[in-house]
Amino acid sequence: YEDEQVEIVINATAEGALRRLREQPIHLVITGLRLPDMTGIQLMDRIHDAEHRIPVLVTGCMDTLDGIIE
Repeated sequence: YEDEQVEIVINATAEGALRRLREQPIHLVITGLRLPDMTGIQLMDRIHDAEHRIPVLVTGCMDTLDGIIE
């Protein structure tokens, strides 16, 4: 979807998302908790370690609170 104000970019893997962040400005990341190549929490940490100052929303569900609270 794209119009004058919004462009949505989809990546199948966390590494693909990190590569995209290096290539173009991204203003918000929405990711699942479980990804093929790392967790959403690990992706969030990698984004912030690279000093990208953008919000990251991690979504998903777990069987226990231990997996959610980190």
